Amino acid sequence: MSHHAELDTHHEKTFDYLVIGTGPAGSVIANRLSADGSNSVLVLEAGANSDRDPIIRGSQGTMGKYPEYYWPELIKEQVELPGLLLPLGGGRLAGGGSSVNYEIYVRPTPPVLRAWELAAGSQWSLEHAVRRYKLLENFEGAFADNAFHGHDGRLRIRQANQNPPPFVKALGQALEEGCGHALIEDYNDPRTPIGPYFRAQLYQKPNTDRASASVCFLGDEVTTNSGKGIKGHDLQVLYEATATKILFDDERRARQVEYLHKGVCYRAAARKKVIVCCGIRSAKLLMLSGIGKASELEALGIPVVFDNPAVGSNLINDAVVASMVYVGPEPLREVAPERATMQCGAFLPNPLPGERRDHRALQIITMVTGEMMQIILILVDTKSRGSLTLQSADPLKAFLSDEGFLSSADDIAVLQAGLRSYVKPTVDALAKNGGPYRLVDLSEDVLADDARLDSYIRQHFSQAFHEQGALRMGKLEEGAVVDGWGGVYGVNDLIVADTSIIPHHMDGNTSASSYLIGATVAEHLLSP
Repeated sequence: MSHHAELDTHHEKTFDYLVIGTGPAGSVIANRLSADGSNSVLVLEAGANSDRDPIIRGSQGTMGKYPEYYWPELIKEQVELPGLLLPLGGGRLAGGGSSVNYEIYVRPTPPVLRAWELAAGSQWSLEHAVRRYKLLENFEGAFADNAFHGHDGRLRIRQANQNPPPFVKALGQALEEGCGHALIEDYNDPRTPIGPYFRAQLYQKPNTDRASASVCFLGDEVTTNSGKGIKGHDLQVLYEATATKILFDDERRARQVEYLHKGVCYRAAARKKVIVCCGIRSAKLLMLSGIGKASELEALGIPVVFDNPAVGSNLINDAVVASMVYVGPEPLREVAPERATMQCGAFLPNPLPGERRDHRALQIITMVTGEMMQIILILVDTKSRGSLTLQSADPLKAFLSDEGFLSSADDIAVLQAGLRSYVKPTVDALAKNGGPYRLVDLSEDVLADDARLDSYIRQHFSQAFHEQGALRMGKLEEGAVVDGWGGVYGVNDLIVADTSIIPHHMDGNTSASSYLIGATVAEHLLSP
């Protein structure tokens, strides 16, 4: 708790479950656990409820434009990227990252789920994942085979470009020709995970408004404006309430959560479980609560509840390199009305010799703004790893995120290969049929020289806000933090449910994996 906040225990209330965070996993869990009134649930959200804010409702991503919706923290300066300071991920508002991201819905592929299943149990199999996604989804799209999508769930998914305009069609065909893989209709069909597409699947309502986790699972049909559950939901969502510490009883059971609300520190109690759904900040909350590397906690004066050096290690984030393409004034008129600025894309294998051709390693997203188009190359199979550490026992002070970007030479090699084998050929294919299309910041001379291309990647580097793995799932003796159901080792009745528990790299945008985690944990808690 902050040294400036007084603890008020007079208004302590007890619930069956305490859920911390309203991102994809937290919103799903809170909705499911409270649905029939047999469990009482308190949800603590550090940010405000901005679901009705026009900026949030209609955006395709706000990072860098509206800092009031984010945690005010930066990634530690990276050894391989000196001088570059990047914002740390995570939305600080209802819906978490789902309220500020670019709305792209990407499920984990069969190879990722197979690895997940081997690490953590059959509950993470492809069969179970498809079943849960179908229950989650309310899908709006046209497929001849709908065996992999659902239409009766709360999660609104809209497939963009039912009638793609000429530029979008031309770009899709250029990606097909340039990348050497056939266009695919549905990248979330487990049978077609590889290839370019021009119909993105987006977290949007039919009218193209953002369908965030809070809108879909904690919205008007579930809670009042004040966060009180309705229609049978025994639920209270408390906004602008920052969890600062989890408290344990003598048997190391998670029984209370301290939280700061309007300058006063309160406590709430849980009869059954405390469920942490804070994304990259879940590791920070565990450390503040005494779970982490003992020597580091003791140095900060934090009493150790369980010594686990793996807490905060194995941090994974995706590397991003964006190249600019001049496209002229015509495309903007065609793509802007759909409210889907990211029109075409691709999921592609590692192009280096000897690599698996059925595994995703690179993702391409195209984004038109004015007369320019970004071709955004994302490495979704990074080998670099980072870590998270505390600077202070004060929960209101920033913690250190060292993402370890480009610390593996393999990542540089794959990004270089992607620029040469996918990005440049795509632009060449687009220009071949006429038009002004050309790369404006990536010349043939740079592409031909490894050292210059290495420098280009570092100069144009960014990150994808796909943090995962810092509290990974698996066996304790193999360096894991949680078991196959998200239960935190060394203590009882404490669960982490968000992308920090992903045991192996997710090969695409991470929010869909967070929804899967929430649905899986909720199903387990509600099972007889």
